[in-house]
Amino acid sequence: MSGVNLNGVQKAAILMLALGPENCGVFFKEMHDGEVKDISVAMSQLGRLSAEAVESVCEEFSKALQGNETFVGNADITENMLSKFLPSSRVTQIMDEIRGPSGRNIWEKIAHVPDATLANYLKSEHPQAVAIILSKINPSQAARIISILPQNVATSIIIRILKTESIQKNAIQRIEDTLRTEFVTTTSAGSMKDNHACVAEIFNRMERRVETRLMTDLRDESEADAERVKTLMFTFDDVVRLPQDAMMTIVARVDKAILPMALKGTTDEIKSKFFKCMSERSVRMLRDDMEALGSVRLKDVDNAQDEIVQIAKDLIDDGQIEIPDFSNSDEMIL
Repeated sequence: MSGVNLNGVQKAAILMLALGPENCGVFFKEMHDGEVKDISVAMSQLGRLSAEAVESVCEEFSKALQGNETFVGNADITENMLSKFLPSSRVTQIMDEIRGPSGRNIWEKIAHVPDATLANYLKSEHPQAVAIILSKINPSQAARIISILPQNVATSIIIRILKTESIQKNAIQRIEDTLRTEFVTTTSAGSMKDNHACVAEIFNRMERRVETRLMTDLRDESEADAERVKTLMFTFDDVVRLPQDAMMTIVARVDKAILPMALKGTTDEIKSKFFKCMSERSVRMLRDDMEALGSVRLKDVDNAQDEIVQIAKDLIDDGQIEIPDFSNSDEMIL
């Protein structure tokens, strides 16, 4: 293969080969799974490379570093670069640690505080301050917070938001300083979640059998804590309760090879939720693949479903889909 008309992925693959396994491993560890896969596929398809092709790619890379272009390093550029190969939640955590308390706009930081934690904090604040805070954050987050608050408090806050006119700059500054002290200065970015949310996130990443066993033990110890953790967890059952547009986004991202295993043994209602997001031809192929699987291990089904759950959570973290409030499931309309 010559160095002519190579695309970016192919050039990256050649550069990784030139660096050798010990050196390129450092880069692969920092890449997103999709990027690792793309480069790996390109590496496997390069075939025999001429010395000229390798030299051309390495020279191009070297010139880019040694050229006249000025390289600027700042927080925004760093954040943009990290976002290319890390999940948004990891990028936020890293950048919050880099920027420190005064770096990122406090309202952006508040967007990453769990709803239950923020609602619990606001319950003890003056209603006018709460009204200002909720008017400044994302409307979706504000709606979730108001839904958690007691009805009389929520009504009072809505009225105050409606009646709020101009707000003095120093009043906003005092509120921002208070929030920064409460949610940033005294806590690290990784510790903003409350304890129940932390346990829920740990349970989400466990093997299903381990999570089930620990949840049973927790329920024996404290029914209230177990219910709180269960409420905060995001499971495969929650995925299939998502609105149709969110389901379509998820199905588009799921590796079609894991769908037959994930849907094996599920109810017709669950299968239908996925089928509605696919073409008739894709549904027929999926049915055939499921039938061809025969008997499968429950663990394999759980693992496949967990992959879909993780994709859904990544999409939620990236803001591509929104998770509805499942606390009043009887009131949900899909």
